[in-house]
Amino acid sequence: MSNRASSEAAKAVGRPNPEGVQGKGNFEGFEELFADDFVDHKPQPNAAPDNPRLGALCKTIREAFRGFHGVIRRQAGEREIGTPMSLESMKPIWWVASFLALLVSPLQAQERKDVTITQLLTSTATSSGQPIVLPHKNAQIVVSIYDVVPGATLPVHKHPAPRYGYVLSGHLRVTNVETGQVDTYKPGDFILESVGQWHTGDNIGSEPLKLLVIDIVEKGQPIAVLRK
Repeated sequence: MSNRASSEAAKAVGRPNPEGVQGKGNFEGFEELFADDFVDHKPQPNAAPDNPRLGALCKTIREAFRGFHGVIRRQAGEREIGTPMSLESMKPIWWVASFLALLVSPLQAQERKDVTITQLLTSTATSSGQPIVLPHKNAQIVVSIYDVVPGATLPVHKHPAPRYGYVLSGHLRVTNVETGQVDTYKPGDFILESVGQWHTGDNIGSEPLKLLVIDIVEKGQPIAVLRK
């Protein structure tokens, strides 16, 4: 189904109830929505007819308006006809009910997981335990791809600002020559490199090492310093 067709289908699900109440004074549809045994009779394609989260939402709304019953009062000159509840006093209920009806489609769409998010890492410190501190002014982001042949060793160096890496392929070993700490990384690992500490890196696998590297430096400053 095209996006336009899907949008029209979604509108068709929610439109009858709000239009019926606001335009025609017909509250029978909302009596169903507020019922304890609510079942969605107008599901979208590929969606179940009784979305449990929508049913729970309907129940919550019904509890908030437990004394509500759909009746209309019309005025003819100075004489009132009907019940004590006027259309004006029921405007808040219209908005809630209209909003509820329009939620039918989005809640069902959420049942289909089109996007999967996998958290790789959460941390407040670098690989050597330093607090993460970003540049205070003129921050510049530099994004690079590193390709390292098997058996190659990077020269001893340090970074004056935060550097982050993601292993796309291959295996990396990072050795902090100041602390003696050794860390190894495989495809899918995220790296928070130490700041201001001398270290080196090795491709310890039999295949090329590919890294996505992100440096956040103060504009004009180097991303790495080699030890002389």
